[in-house]
Formats: sequence, structure tokens, C-alpha cells
Amino acid sequence: MFWSHHAPPPRRPQRVCFCVQVAVFCLLLVLTRPDRDSVDQQRAVNTNTPPGRPLSLFYRLGYLLSVALEMAPPTPTGSRRPQKAARNSEASGTTSEEANAMDHQEQSPSFCPQLLLDLPDVPLLQVLSQLSPKDLFAAGRTCLRLAALTRTLPWRERGEIKLKSIADAMDLLRVAAPLEVVCIQKTKKKIAFQYSGRPDPKGLVVGCLDGDRRIHTTCPPRMLCMEMPTFTSEESSSLIREVAKTAKCLEVIVDGLDVIFSLLKNASWLELEHLVVLSVHLNRKQIPLWPQELVLPKLRSVFVDPDSIVSAYSEGSLKGLLSLLRAHSKQLDCVKMYSNKGRELLVHLVDDGLPSDLRRLEIKDLNASDAAALGRTHGLKELKINLNNEFILFQQVCNKLENFFRSPCPLERLELHGFPPLPLHVLGAGGLPSLRCLVLGESYDATYPSFLSYVGTLRELPAALAGLPGLRSLILCQASPRVLQEVTPAVIPALEVVVVLGDEFWYEESLLVSELQSLVNRAPVPKMHATYGHDKMFSRHPVSETEGCSLCAEASTEAVDALHQHLDRRHVKLDGTVKYVKV
Repeated sequence: MFWSHHAPPPRRPQRVCFCVQVAVFCLLLVLTRPDRDSVDQQRAVNTNTPPGRPLSLFYRLGYLLSVALEMAPPTPTGSRRPQKAARNSEASGTTSEEANAMDHQEQSPSFCPQLLLDLPDVPLLQVLSQLSPKDLFAAGRTCLRLAALTRTLPWRERGEIKLKSIADAMDLLRVAAPLEVVCIQKTKKKIAFQYSGRPDPKGLVVGCLDGDRRIHTTCPPRMLCMEMPTFTSEESSSLIREVAKTAKCLEVIVDGLDVIFSLLKNASWLELEHLVVLSVHLNRKQIPLWPQELVLPKLRSVFVDPDSIVSAYSEGSLKGLLSLLRAHSKQLDCVKMYSNKGRELLVHLVDDGLPSDLRRLEIKDLNASDAAALGRTHGLKELKINLNNEFILFQQVCNKLENFFRSPCPLERLELHGFPPLPLHVLGAGGLPSLRCLVLGESYDATYPSFLSYVGTLRELPAALAGLPGLRSLILCQASPRVLQEVTPAVIPALEVVVVLGDEFWYEESLLVSELQSLVNRAPVPKMHATYGHDKMFSRHPVSETEGCSLCAEASTEAVDALHQHLDRRHVKLDGTVKYVKV
């Protein structure tokens, strides 16, 4: 290489040597990780391993890290490391002789570099927080102190751990943060476990984890998925009893209700709030009834998804399900169910199984029979409907729902999703005077052909709003600037929160944002808040008043909930990045 004669050739960068040393250190770290068999043989959680014994990954990690620090590159002055400042005996509380002795000890060849386990709890927790769940699990198994510290970490959004034995799963429960969601599936395959603090890739987590049903959308739950061929062995029973201590949501994928009842009765599910029953066969005839004196103290939500291959429900299975719901009727506030391709379920539960003061009901694949059964509910405050009907059957469902919406009912929140979309003119017929919140899914669009007169579109929205004088929240998964232009102040006398999800790549985004600002300006309620997506908010108050504003918080929460529930953008964080604009 040709170098200018005006300057000497540069020296070889000293950082290269140090980078090589760091690379060697990382390689040693990987090679010295204890294999699973050695950890099983020398598991320090159950033994009192002396600190000096080079047993675990962390002792070797601490030593290698101290060696790497000793190999730090020279400073620009050419010295190996900066000179230590002289100890101030007055400031440190030590005499000059003690300070000299400490300096001599550090300079002696026998001085051992500080290991990670010599650190206090707070800095050690900072080191642990940088590890993946797999390494965090290995660290927690090495000694009791690390096990206690690893349990205090959140274990969220950092990957997953796959285990193949019940013993490993029990060890995980000892060192990981308390579980929130447990998924139990009966399988003919080998035992398998998966622990994750990330959103469930299969989308099975339908239960919420906090008092507010929307809070959990900002934070993925800690979940353990367990696949086992049997639940009756001593090992599997012990594991189920252990996970039951902290689980707030239980998802069960088994054939019969009898297995589900056994799982619930043989463990103390004292914290359980949400029960999700998936792919259950409701055609079993011999199903024991749930004992009415046995009540899960915190259970408040039940989701039943019958297996689609079942052609008809048996009386025994329906009675078993009714007995479970009846035993918890005084505390249940939410019931979710699938109608499953014409096999109605609500019609069998509405009279004897649902609490008289049920707050929320969610029905997927609503059919005409279940739509008619809605008229027999009492005191319902929130209703979520997801349609999935053929056009030939859609008109029957519309007729039943129109009868329900025209009759006076105390609904305060209504969510409409699925295809074909329900015509909106039935909402303004006068039967929903108490409605406060309306959510319209992404199937509502302003672009459907006019000849599909029986399909709802957003063009009907202004007329529907005119019949909902008490509406204060409107959430739209899709919208167009033209629809917002036609919303006059006269049809939104009480509207305070408007959320439009839209699409960040939509060509009409700028026009839609402009129309939202215009809607805020002409709204009769001066404190109206409008949100586009989850990161753009418009209101009339100054930016300085956003903190502590209840409507700002409500609009953000509704936007994130809509993204989570309806557009499958799970666990969007409210991290303060919302762009607020005063209009």
C-alpha cells in the first residue's frame, strides 16, 4: 500500500488485538457452558455448593470477564491502564496504613479478580437482565441466591425456552418469574414444554390478565405451554399443582369436559381469572356434573370453543357445562363462545347457564338461532359479535339481530366484526339509548358495490349515529375522509373519543388525518379527542395538559386494544411516543 511521504505509516490499531481477545473470550464462554447432564448431576439449587467451586456458567463467566478486563487495550499514553487515584483516608474512613495494605493486596500475584457472584444484588440484577431466558434459566439453577434473583426479573419479550422433561419444568418454576398463563394440551406425542414471555405465536391467548380487560395488550404474559400424554401420573399432577398456584389464565385443549373438571378439582387454582376451553367435544354422554359447592374464587371469564367435527351436542355434555357456569354465576362477568358453523350454543345456555347480571358476551360465527336467543339475555352491558355467514344465511341473522337491536336493551358497548358486515341502519332504530361505545371492525368499508344493499357499509354511519345520542366513543378499524366529512355536529352531541386505525401505508392517510382534525374542531363537545393509529392524537387542549388527561389515556388504550384485538398487532407498548397535536 502506498503511504504519503508527508506522514509516517500509521501504527497497527491496538483495538484489533483486543477484539481478537474478546472474540476468544466469547468462544470460551460458549465452550465452557455446562451441558445439561452435568447440570443435572451437579445442580446447585438442591445443594450447598461452596462459592469457590468452579461449577456453573456464572463462575466461569465472572472469571473470564475479569480476565478480559485485564486484557484491555493500552491507553493513548501507552500505559496498560490508568493510574489509580490515591486513596483518601479521611473520605474513605481508613487509615493510610490500611489503604496501603489494600493497594498491596490488589497488586499481589495471588489477588483473585472479582467474580459476578461477589457483586451486590442491584448490579448483579443488571447483569442478569441482559441474558436470554435460556441463559437466565441456566444461571438460576446454579445456586439459591441466583434463583432468588432471577425470580424478580420480568422474563418478558426475550425469547423462549423449550424443555423435554417434567423435572426441567419444575426447575424452571423455581427460578423463573411467576407464571400468568398456562396452556395444557393432551397429546399422544412425547412430553414437551415451552416457556415464553412473548406474544403467543398461535394466538391462543384470549384471556386478559388484569382488572381492566385491555391492560394486558401492552405487556405479553409469561406463558408455559405443556403437552403431556397423561395428567394422572404423580409427576404430572405435581407439576399441575405447582403451576396452579400463580396462573391467572388457563387454556385447556382436551377432548372431554371430564378431563377439564379433573384438572380444576385436583389443584388449587386460587388466582385463576380466565378459563379457556378449546376444541372440546360436547358430544360425550357420560359427563359428571361440577359440584356446586366448589367455586374457583377469582374466576370471572369463561371461553368455550367446541370442536368443529362434532355434529351435535349431547345432553350430558351440555348439563356438565351448565353446572360449571351455574356454580360461578355470582362472579362471572364475561362469557365467550363459538357457534361453530350452525351448531348453536347460546340457545342452550342462555336460560340456565348465563348469570342474570352478565356484563359481557362474545359470540363468534353467530348463527340465526343464537341471534334469536340474544333477546332472552338480561342486563347485558357489552356485546361483541363476529359474523362468518354465507350470503344465503346472512339475511336470517340480520333479521334476528334487527329485532334484538330494536327492542330496548341496556347495552353500553357494542363491537361488530366479521363478514358480511351487519347493516348499520338497525343501530339507530331507537333500541340502544344507553350505548356509549361502538366498535366497527375492518370489514366495514365504504367501497362495497351499491347493489349489495343488505351489506353494511360506513356510508350508513351518519344515519346510525343520529339514533345514538348517548354515544361517547367511536372506534373504526377502517374509515375514509368522505365518511368523516358527512358526520355533522348534530349527530354526535356526546361524542368524546374517536379512534381510526387505518393503515400507515394507505394513500389517503394525510386526508384522513386532516378530516380527523376538522372533526375535533367542529365537535359540539370541546374536549373531544381523536386518534389515528396509536401514535397520532388530536385535541383542543394544550400539549402541556396531556399528562394526567383521562381522555388522552382512554383514547390511547382504546387504540392499542383495537390494534391488538382486531388487526392482530399484539402487545403494542404505550411508551410515550404518541405525537400529540393541538387543533
